[in-house]
Amino acid sequence: MLQPNLPNLKPGDLVAGRFRIVEMVGSGGFSVVYRAHQEEMNRFIALKVLKPRAATDARVVERFRREALYASHLSHPNTITLYDYGQTDTGLFYIAMEFLVGMDLSVVVQRGEPMELERVWRILVQCCRSLAEAHRIGLVHRDLKPENVFLVQREEGGESIKVLDFGVSKAITTFGNAGPATMAPLTQEGTVFGTPLYMAPEQAMAEQITPAVDVYALGHIAFEMITGRAAYWDCNNPMDVMLRQVNDPPLALPAPWNETPFSRMITRCTQKNPKKRIPDSGKLLEYLMDDRFMPYMDPAERPVSTRSLPSIPVLQPNKEEGQVEAEELYRWELEVLEEAYSEVRKTGMPRMVIIRGKPGTGRSNLLRAFLRKIKNRDKVDVIHRQTAGSNIPPDAGLEADLALAAGVDLQSKGFDEIKRLMAEMYGAHAPESLNAEKELSSGPLNTLVSMRDTFLSRMSVPFRQRAGKGTLVWGVENLERADTLTVSFLDRFYRDLQAHPVSVLIVVTVSPDDLIRRPGMARYSERLLNVGKPYGRQLSLVPPGQRKADDEGKAFEEVQMPSRTTVEELSVSGSYMGDQSLDFLDELVADDKKAVPSGPKTKPINIADVFDSSPVEEFTDEKEKEEDKTFDYVLGMLAQVGDEIPYGLWRQVNEQLLEGPLQRMAPIIIDQAERFGILHQTSDFILFTKNSYSAALRQNFESLKDAKAMHATFARLLRGYYETPNRDQLKIIVEHLLGSEQYGEAIQMLRDEGQRAFRTLDFDAAREYFLRIQQLIDQVEPDAPLDLDGDGIVDPIEIERPRLWLRLGEIHGALHEYGAAEDAIGRALREMPSEDDTLGGRAYKLLGDLSANQGRYEDALQYYENAQNAFRRSGVAKSYVAVTGEMGHCALMQGRTLLAEELLEQALENATKLRDDMLIARLHRYLGQVFTRRARFVEAIEQLELSMHLFEKLRRDVDVVFCLEELGNAAYASSKFEKARDYFTRAIAESSTSHVSFGRSPHMGLARALAALGNLDQAEAHLAEALATSQTTQDPFSMAEVHLHLGDLFLAKRSAEEADGHYENVVRIAKSIGHTRLWLDALIRQAYTSFELDGAANTYDLLTRAAEMSQAIGDRDAELQVRTHIIYFQLMEHGFEVKGDTFSSLLNMGKKMRLARTPVLCWLFRADVSTARGDWESARDELRQAYNSAGQLGDYALFIMIARRDYMLQEKIGQLGDPHIGAGFAIGALIPPEIGPRREALPGEYQLR
Repeated sequence: MLQPNLPNLKPGDLVAGRFRIVEMVGSGGFSVVYRAHQEEMNRFIALKVLKPRAATDARVVERFRREALYASHLSHPNTITLYDYGQTDTGLFYIAMEFLVGMDLSVVVQRGEPMELERVWRILVQCCRSLAEAHRIGLVHRDLKPENVFLVQREEGGESIKVLDFGVSKAITTFGNAGPATMAPLTQEGTVFGTPLYMAPEQAMAEQITPAVDVYALGHIAFEMITGRAAYWDCNNPMDVMLRQVNDPPLALPAPWNETPFSRMITRCTQKNPKKRIPDSGKLLEYLMDDRFMPYMDPAERPVSTRSLPSIPVLQPNKEEGQVEAEELYRWELEVLEEAYSEVRKTGMPRMVIIRGKPGTGRSNLLRAFLRKIKNRDKVDVIHRQTAGSNIPPDAGLEADLALAAGVDLQSKGFDEIKRLMAEMYGAHAPESLNAEKELSSGPLNTLVSMRDTFLSRMSVPFRQRAGKGTLVWGVENLERADTLTVSFLDRFYRDLQAHPVSVLIVVTVSPDDLIRRPGMARYSERLLNVGKPYGRQLSLVPPGQRKADDEGKAFEEVQMPSRTTVEELSVSGSYMGDQSLDFLDELVADDKKAVPSGPKTKPINIADVFDSSPVEEFTDEKEKEEDKTFDYVLGMLAQVGDEIPYGLWRQVNEQLLEGPLQRMAPIIIDQAERFGILHQTSDFILFTKNSYSAALRQNFESLKDAKAMHATFARLLRGYYETPNRDQLKIIVEHLLGSEQYGEAIQMLRDEGQRAFRTLDFDAAREYFLRIQQLIDQVEPDAPLDLDGDGIVDPIEIERPRLWLRLGEIHGALHEYGAAEDAIGRALREMPSEDDTLGGRAYKLLGDLSANQGRYEDALQYYENAQNAFRRSGVAKSYVAVTGEMGHCALMQGRTLLAEELLEQALENATKLRDDMLIARLHRYLGQVFTRRARFVEAIEQLELSMHLFEKLRRDVDVVFCLEELGNAAYASSKFEKARDYFTRAIAESSTSHVSFGRSPHMGLARALAALGNLDQAEAHLAEALATSQTTQDPFSMAEVHLHLGDLFLAKRSAEEADGHYENVVRIAKSIGHTRLWLDALIRQAYTSFELDGAANTYDLLTRAAEMSQAIGDRDAELQVRTHIIYFQLMEHGFEVKGDTFSSLLNMGKKMRLARTPVLCWLFRADVSTARGDWESARDELRQAYNSAGQLGDYALFIMIARRDYMLQEKIGQLGDPHIGAGFAIGALIPPEIGPRREALPGEYQLR
């Protein structure tokens, strides 16, 4: 009987057509959480469903929607992953999330026992990493507590952390606007969100909300973990707790923990004034990585070196002076680099050294000193664009490294130059198009992913070629400022090097906090920044004198420099000057008769006119006050143009925006600021050593009398200076446009850059730009001016919002962020005009692509049909035909081959009329796959060869390889194993020559063909290559598939124990990703392995586990499949002596439920029974049924087992068959190879002679 106020759901029920309920795992005040199985993706998920009463409360529904919305924009590994959310036709609101195994932190702390400090450190660090991403995009959790910190038990041991429940989070654009007024939509009559024991004072009083409230909560959580009890555990009611939160002093740990660095950290986190608190989780993470926590750090997190280095001028190319000094200063660090270099030379294996540090810590000096030391050694090739010569622009990107590696001249900058270089390198093999927008007009979304992967793979070729001549050392400076293409390439290249090693040493300098602060960089930075031995080294450098034994972490409280003023005070009265007097200013100001540089184009600014006349602070020394103001003003003007300022740009600012005396003061002030540690100068740039310095100066800029006009002036100057601004330069320009209220210009600039990034496959950069547009549009009031064309008319349609959301959906989809993609497309559909069928068709096609990528083929067909209707109404013929083709492909994947053939033939006829070769080639390939499934092999090969020739003509190397693979499958299915071997060998050669990259390696197909020919040793070698490829792409599904094939191969080699080890790997991987189908396949295979090793002793236990799992997830096909195996083992045990009909009931159920796998097994096993009875005609008929069913399923390996049986039966009835067909082994089939006791248990007619 259902309990009151619970959703009407029970095990086996299907939610939203794809989530099958397994069991209820928890219930809260507003929602219920179920363990469910997502059938198309074959994974367990946690399904959170609103309770019926809660679903009628608009505020609760809004909170639920907000949790889904915010979580969909978070991608950090320490944040729970959201897969899907929505409302069913019956009114159920749901969120589908990853299913976590473990417990929440509250279970541990409620034991009342202090936790080990090492464990406390690990939990806090991982929480900070999760929250840092949220804080960077303007999201505050607001309800951090032990219940929302989940301890995930990892398969390999240990635990990882997931932060849960962003349902009461607050999105803020600028932290100052997050007061009670902006909380109104979810707050009434002073209600506040949060849990009193962990609630910051400003939360309790409904005041301004900043990321510091999450830091406060973490301080209380840390206190509770360390002491074993909450700080205010003895309060009788929530109001008493809230009063103590407001009035009690900050927390401090009691003895014996008061001597640990955690005590000071907790005190800093629980300051009652949020301005005195550690400001956000990023800064708290920086605090926790300090040397003082070294004894508590996880060894994998601990840096190799955290030594502070003196600051010396940056070593310039071709400048020997200072080299000896630099080598002495960096002696220890150079030893670490030399050690990595020696390992590369001796082993031929790649290594990476990450040099961590903020600007000014000496990281560039260290890298350059090392490169100068080794560059003249024998067979060493150095690539380092910063010291490569004057023909490399200082702001060049990956194109410069690529040109240096290829040994060609750089002609321009950016992605166009990369395309030119690749065309020069590849010649006829260069791709015709790298335009994502063009590709999506007729192709599915997944083609973008393969295009991008292949593009990144091809860029690695010149680097590999240089490494083939000796040892390549590649130096990469300032990774945090690199474009996203560089970061993604570096990540991909290093993973590829580990799978296919050559002698390469990569040395990277990076400010980790600045890198991970960038949206979407976590997917790359997590791997790069955590590389450890044997493949990598970590060196961590800090500014001179910043870490002292008696320093209690004041880096968060005040700027670490000789100064009397904190960053906090600077916005009111402060200066970065310190106590030193600038007597030289008197002389310069007095000398106002002297000539100044060439006349300014803009009216110079007089410092007396730019600040408000209101009193700032009383100074006893007016001269010092003026000096401070002058110093800050010059640095403030510098900060307006960025954190890394080219000298040419600064000269323009100095000449055009400063008056005569200030122009002459500026260079001296810049030099003085460098001595103070505020700035760092190179030959080309002036850099702020900390982002906080420039940020504070930019904030103080708003105190100018005419800040809006100044913003407009800076925006105009920067746009004139930067012809093609990079990411950081664009960010500064946009901020000035926004400061001058040019919202339309800012959005248009972001849109143009986002479109450019998308078209050039730089999806990470495109997402960053479009998410910023979304943030701007959502924050601007409805009546704010969004006027792109400058006609003074506010027209929301002018910003083409639906097209923006649609593009954002395409970007998320290309990055496999399906929940965020569907959310963006849904917004596009809601906001687009109902009569715009072209745009509507694009939206529905994209939803179809997303569903197909997730294996939701029924949903995909419905979306494609909607797109088809929209394109028909709008008359967009090409898109209409393309969608029809994708519908045919979905039908094929469902096993509905007749429908697939009908749709594809129709699409091909229309595509031929349109003369679109790309579309025609894709449709021929799809038809080839259909004909292979239907055992029409001659037609299949004809279609696939037509497709391949067209793709060759179009220079689509990825698709050529796909065609060769499908030709190999067709030949394999038709038992032409030698021909299959040749096709797969060609596919490998083509992918190697053209550097094609995709998920499934052709080595897998070749291994299957070789095993069928009985060449198991060569098959094993190619499976090892396939495993290396899957590790490079970090595709766990492919890894599991390869292990499954390896298990079959070792079973065929009669190494059952080794086979079982590979099957266990499949179980481990499948469990980790929730892929139940692979998990079941591995369990069934382990049952067969057990039969080979021990007879039936453990076989039935394993099959019982498989049966229970299939029942739990409601997979009837899997459940009946396991029952079929159980019956078959019983038959083998009793020599197939059975009376009556066998497998009939299972066949009937399979037919009634339109199951795929069960009928194949039933027909195959039934043929064995008929053979044992001597009913050879029935046996052959049943084998034909098994053959047809296996073809529909696409299990061509099973044909080998069927062929072996059929050959033996042909002999019995006096017919001649091919003795070679079926003589080899089937790996990767529905059942594992038949060897040993199992083969001996088969009817005598099947025994090999």
